[in-house]
Amino acid sequence: MSANAASAVDEDKDRSYNQGDVSRVTQELALELGIDFISNYAATLQSKIDGVAYTDDGLHPNDLGHRMMFENIRNAVINA
Repeated sequence: MSANAASAVDEDKDRSYNQGDVSRVTQELALELGIDFISNYAATLQSKIDGVAYTDDGLHPNDLGHRMMFENIRNAVINA
């Protein structure tokens, strides 16, 4: 499972990777190992783009962010 998308400020820090990269590599590894993968990054990315406040600090999910990820995880489990 990957974490939620982070704000542009958190993504732009002096790193050679970002949350999208971590999500993509984790998904590739899960596929290689033949295990299920749930992307909370993909589930929150559009909200990030739309400016929805699902984090209070740009990184850690608030109540809305936790609800979004809960729904994403629940749907993945139900539809597995």
